[in-house]
Amino acid sequence: MESFPMWLVLVMLAIAVVIVIVLGPRVRRVLVRNPDDSTVGGYGYLIMPAVTLSSLLLSFTLVAVWSSYQSAVQRASTEALEVDHVADSAEMLPAGAEARAIAADIACYARAIAGPEWQAMNAGETTAPEVEVWTDRLERDIATLAQSTSGQSALTREILTADRARADARSARLAEARVSIPWLVMLLLTVLVALAVVGMGFAFMPGTGRALQIGSLIVVAGLFAALLATIMELDSPFHGLIDVEPIDMTRVAETEAVGFSTHFHGASLPCDEQGRESAP
Repeated sequence: MESFPMWLVLVMLAIAVVIVIVLGPRVRRVLVRNPDDSTVGGYGYLIMPAVTLSSLLLSFTLVAVWSSYQSAVQRASTEALEVDHVADSAEMLPAGAEARAIAADIACYARAIAGPEWQAMNAGETTAPEVEVWTDRLERDIATLAQSTSGQSALTREILTADRARADARSARLAEARVSIPWLVMLLLTVLVALAVVGMGFAFMPGTGRALQIGSLIVVAGLFAALLATIMELDSPFHGLIDVEPIDMTRVAETEAVGFSTHFHGASLPCDEQGRESAP
């Protein structure tokens, strides 16, 4: 799902401020017939509940996307933990081609996740083809191990369980990477904020000496824009200025690369630092 464009938020709020500045005096002249007229004051009381409702909707939305952002952090950490479990279990297998293949697959998988797939998510995409190479090879090599042991080995069962958990964690992370707030909802929030700015401006903008009120209105509109921008940033946890970094997966990738070389006596991984398959 495509994220809501920030430029549209800024344009709508800028239009709201301009409307107040240009039409504010005219609206006041229409509403205020004499200095003692209480129409504007009554209108101000009426508009405040709408402004409060807009603020509450923004607050609830911010809490929801913050919870989603924290969940994305947890999903990324869980995936790294399960990758570590698969690698540790593979290194405990009896030395052989199957153990070496699984250990190599999971180490290259970690590199591909921390590198190309994270870069793809940061660019607003989802998966990276480099990862699919190692998931296919990992599934194939684990299946070969299960067949050779008839699924009776405790380590084999542990590897199967950890790999399923890894796949589930990756699926959950990719789900969190997608925008969760529908485009229409963000448009509605932006329209409500713009209307709130217009309403406040018409209610409290004086006929003369408006510099302070105009400055205050611009500040309020800027605060609303910043809040909407924060909501959109948190709604895309792996993309934008506020993004989840692959700290745990990078650490696991480095650890497993060293562990593979040590456990298999200086053998080299079949991939480069970015998890791309090396030429045979």
